Amino acid sequence: MFWNKFSTSIRDIIWPTASMVIGIDIGTTKVSAVVTRIENGNKKILGIGAVPFNGCKWSGDIIIANIQQAIYEVCRQSGLIKGSIPNTVVIGVSDINSGCNTVGIVPFNNKVGKKDIRRALQASTAMEISDGMAVLDAVVQEYKIDYQDGVTEDLTGIVHPLGMPGKRLEAWSHVLIARRDMLEVVTSACKLSGIIKHRITSSSLASAMALLSNDDMQQGACLLDIGGEYTYVIIYKSGQLVYTASMPWGGNYLTSCIALHLGVDKNDAEKLKMAFSERLATNPMDEQAMVIGALLAEKLGELCDLMDSELLKSEPNVKNDLKAGIVLTGGTSRLPGLHEIIANKFNLPVRSGVFQEPDCKENVPLEYASAAGLALYMSQTAKIWNEFKTT
Repeated sequence: MFWNKFSTSIRDIIWPTASMVIGIDIGTTKVSAVVTRIENGNKKILGIGAVPFNGCKWSGDIIIANIQQAIYEVCRQSGLIKGSIPNTVVIGVSDINSGCNTVGIVPFNNKVGKKDIRRALQASTAMEISDGMAVLDAVVQEYKIDYQDGVTEDLTGIVHPLGMPGKRLEAWSHVLIARRDMLEVVTSACKLSGIIKHRITSSSLASAMALLSNDDMQQGACLLDIGGEYTYVIIYKSGQLVYTASMPWGGNYLTSCIALHLGVDKNDAEKLKMAFSERLATNPMDEQAMVIGALLAEKLGELCDLMDSELLKSEPNVKNDLKAGIVLTGGTSRLPGLHEIIANKFNLPVRSGVFQEPDCKENVPLEYASAAGLALYMSQTAKIWNEFKTT
C-alpha cells in the first residue's frame, strides 16, 4: 500500500496535468482546496487543505498577497509541493454575485461548426452590465437549432450541436455577474501563484454540483448556502440552472446582533453563538441561552423573508416546482431550529446537503463542499466551455 501511494505521488509530480485537478474556494472566512485525480470517469480525492482568511475587502496589494499566500498554503496542506500545481485549476469565489438568463443567436451555413458555437456563446454573454461589474461565468442551459428545442446542455452529460444541420443557432445560458475589482484581484493572485490557466466561478454553484443529485435538479431544488457574509440561492428546475442570487445575510450578521444585544464584543458573541448550538442538544437552556435562542429565531425569520423575495423574483410560483425541496449548506446552516423555521415558512422539505460522490463522503468534511464541487464537477464543464469559448 505504501509503495502504491508513493508511486502515485511521484506520477502526480512528474505528470501533474495528466489527471490532477485542484479546486480552490476563496470564501469570506477561509480559503479551502481539494485536489483530485479524474481518469476515465473515476474520481479520487488526493488531499484537502484550509486556512483562515478575511475576504471582505477586495482592493489593494495586501489582499492580493494574502490570497497568494493562502493559495500556496492550502496547496501545501493538500499535498502539492511547490511548483507542482496542475494546469486544471478552478477558483471559486464567495463574493456577492447575481445571475440572469440570456440567449445568444447567430446564423450559420448548413452545419454547426465550432466557430458557430463560439459565436453563440459569446453572444449570450454580450450584455449591458452595471459599472464595476463583470461576467463571472456562464452555464449553458440548452441549444436550439431553427427554433427547435431538444439540444440540451446537461452539466453531467454535455450534448453539443456540433455538425447538426440548420441555419439558426441559439445558445441559452445562465450568466453569473460579480464585482470587477474582485475578479481582477483573484486573477492577479493566481498569476503570482504560478496559476496561468484557470477558471473563476461561483463557490455556491460548485456546492450545488457537489450536493445536489441529478434527480434533485430534475425535480426542482433550491440550494441555500449560508456563509459568513452572504447567503446564496441556487435554483434548478427541470435539470437546468435557472436562478442565482446572493443576499446580504450571514453568520457574521448573527454574531453582530448577539454582540449588540448582550453588550459583548464580537469574539465573545461568536463563542456564545457556537456554545448555544453545541449546548442546546444536550442541556436545558439557561436564561442567557433562552435570550440567544429567541434572538436567533427572530433573525432567521429575516432570512426567510429575504429568501421569499428571491423566490418571487425567480418565478412567482417557483415553490410549486421545487419538488426536491430546499438543501442547506454553509456553517450557519447547522444552527438549531433552522430547518424547522424554513420548512414551516415555505411548506417544503428541508434537509442538509450530502455529498453525491462516494469518495467525498468518506474523505472530505462537508465544509469543503465548494472546493470539492470545483474540482470534481466545475472542472469538467470548464473544459467543455473553453473548447468553444477560445479561438
